[in-house]
Amino acid sequence: MTFTEIASIALETIKSIVLLANNNNGKVSPSILRLDDLAGLRAPVEDLGMVEAFVYESSSRPVRAVNPLPLRGMSHLGAPLDFIGIDSSARHVETAAAGMIVSAVSVSGHGPVELADWPPVYEYEITVPPGPPFIRILPNTVEPSLPELPPGVTVRNPAGLPYDRDYSMAQALDEARVELENWAISMVPTFKRSSSRFIVFVDGPLFTVPGALAEPGAPTSVREAWRVLVARRVEAVRKVEGSGGVVIGVVKRLSRSRILSKAIRNSACGDAEGQTDEFYMLRAIASQCTKWFPGQVYKSVKIGVRHSNLPGVPLKIAEYVAIPPGAWHGGPRGLLLVRLEYTEESLKRLRAWGLEPIHAYSLASIALGSRLPLPLLASDRRARSISSALRKLIAVESMRIGIPLDYESLIEEAGERWRRAAAY
Repeated sequence: MTFTEIASIALETIKSIVLLANNNNGKVSPSILRLDDLAGLRAPVEDLGMVEAFVYESSSRPVRAVNPLPLRGMSHLGAPLDFIGIDSSARHVETAAAGMIVSAVSVSGHGPVELADWPPVYEYEITVPPGPPFIRILPNTVEPSLPELPPGVTVRNPAGLPYDRDYSMAQALDEARVELENWAISMVPTFKRSSSRFIVFVDGPLFTVPGALAEPGAPTSVREAWRVLVARRVEAVRKVEGSGGVVIGVVKRLSRSRILSKAIRNSACGDAEGQTDEFYMLRAIASQCTKWFPGQVYKSVKIGVRHSNLPGVPLKIAEYVAIPPGAWHGGPRGLLLVRLEYTEESLKRLRAWGLEPIHAYSLASIALGSRLPLPLLASDRRARSISSALRKLIAVESMRIGIPLDYESLIEEAGERWRRAAAY
């Protein structure tokens, strides 16, 4: 699939929106604010306290300073490692007749997986098998009747249930990202690699479980969609591990989750009950309850996290890493806090290679002059570029043929024009 073909699909989508509006004679929903957007069902269960957390491996201190890289270097590994990063992006354009979501996922790494995207707008040698839909239509009309849609476009959620005017746009954006990431993770074992040992970094939680799966009042369509997505994520992770690889989720937003304080209430760093993970790590570092030397990073004890309401989701292990500012890792920037998530199977495989998760993370980041894994950063930039280009195409073409956009879409379009003008 070429960019011309993708652009043609986007234009066909706009024509479908025009037909949708004409078929309903202007009978659209009185508000494009969907009711489910206000229900607060998007938050991860880790942020809502709906998980069981316990100390997976005991340690004298909950947070300590460690050397981020293997002391023996890479020579003891016996074989090279491939580092692969997966990230996705989704954006939306809202009109009176329907909301449109465009999404993209990117895979970056060594050798033949250096460029692999869906939709594949760049020209490269790898032929990526067709992935999930990258354009979604959420009708705002009373009767959401649409003509036959081009490939890559859907009006149904991952569970196959139709979108309607009450379906949460925010939920659909999350669904689009996770569905593409699930597909990308499952595709990694099929790529040719330079090594049989490979580590896949995924932006965000290893298993994305939103509050919609734990809230009894959540809409059935949303709950069923996430049941499918979580099951596919578990299947994709097991497929990678079955192929000899390791999957690590990298979570950067820690301002609401309370996993550490749930697992460790009292410690050498003080009472921690009710504190967020971010505050817990910052206080432990500020209290100097662990000695630190230049070149070291802070690492928490390993925490086991179990989703008790989802028996099909395996136990995952969470480990917090704090990288202090310093010239040795690329400049005097602020402290970086991340949470690494992985399964017991991935931990066993890393240790069989002579590595800890902190080593795997640092070899793909700090050792290369970055604080985040470079393959992950590359995938983030490319996925955002693709989704931004598709959103721009749909927004401009919609305005050209007279389809009115909502205020938020107009502001975003105006902001992009301002940023481009300011760049010159």
